[in-house]
Amino acid sequence: MALFATTRHLLRRHLSTASPAITDSTIAVVRKLSRKGEVEKINSILSPLLSTSPPPSDADLASILYLYSCSGMLKEALDAFSTHPSPSTGALNSLLAPLNHQSRDLSRQIPSLFTSLPASKSVIPDQNTYGILIKSLCVSGGGAEKALPVLKQMEDKNIPVSAVVYTTIMYSFYKESKPERAEELWKEMCGKGIVPDVSTYNVRAMYKSMHGKPEDVVELISEIEAANMKPDIITYNYLIKAYCANKRFDEAMEVFKGLEKKGCVPNYATYKHFISFLCKNGKLSDARKVFDDGLKSGTVPDLGTVKGLVKGLMEEKKKRVAKGVVTRLKCKFPEEFVGDWKQLLKLVGLSEEEETENTEGAESD
Repeated sequence: MALFATTRHLLRRHLSTASPAITDSTIAVVRKLSRKGEVEKINSILSPLLSTSPPPSDADLASILYLYSCSGMLKEALDAFSTHPSPSTGALNSLLAPLNHQSRDLSRQIPSLFTSLPASKSVIPDQNTYGILIKSLCVSGGGAEKALPVLKQMEDKNIPVSAVVYTTIMYSFYKESKPERAEELWKEMCGKGIVPDVSTYNVRAMYKSMHGKPEDVVELISEIEAANMKPDIITYNYLIKAYCANKRFDEAMEVFKGLEKKGCVPNYATYKHFISFLCKNGKLSDARKVFDDGLKSGTVPDLGTVKGLVKGLMEEKKKRVAKGVVTRLKCKFPEEFVGDWKQLLKLVGLSEEEETENTEGAESD
């Protein structure tokens, strides 16, 4: 369960434009139905939007296709695309992009759809379409090597190859434990005058945080700043991870405390991984402080991470502190505290009906 997620806002960000037919309310309803697998109800909401006269605008079609694909309803998305008289490249991209985030089976279908759909409607793939194809090949089509010929195709068709495309393939090479191939691609990209962005640096920081020293990530941060760019929260997450991996928790905490001065806001990954590292290494007091910081800002990690914190506190005979974690979480997000999250109540010896206890004193160990 993605507790306290901002899926609606992420979804809106990915839609081609703000569509009058697809409201925030529609997105919220479809999201809830998708989590429950209520595909028929989703179709009953979206299908009428396709039967308007005149046909839905390009923005509306793109939004509908995106929602179908995000819900794993590929057949309905394909039907909507094929029945529209003139779908655009943006609509094509809205259909394909979510498939990379649904499942490997759906992602594997992208290469064939990349060929068949544009031909069926005379749609010309653009830079983004090729980027979606490359990600599919990297994720589920045999690895980064399979994606390299697509770069050649783009160059032959005079389609700009962006740093984003290179970043996708580099990331795949790093995940495949082929850092030398990733670095070769970095040199090729820079040699062609393609300027790396922060995301490109971040994939290198990712690898160095796992296989190098914190100083290696610090050096990359200096490179980013020297290029007149600003490291983002992902960059600093990797620095925190590097310090934790090397048991340098005080330095990791200093980075965490200094994020605001760096203009960065901790995100879900910050809290999840940092709390997990601290708990696994017996730093429960620090872990609880990081959790409290996230709770205040409304960003809470997954159930497994919170459960690890609560269990650790209980094992150290800090039952009152553990209860404070659970009760404050329940008070902060009562509507979200459902399903498996109720396990936390049992873990600290509270019933569902029990009134939230006075948590004074739970703030200190």
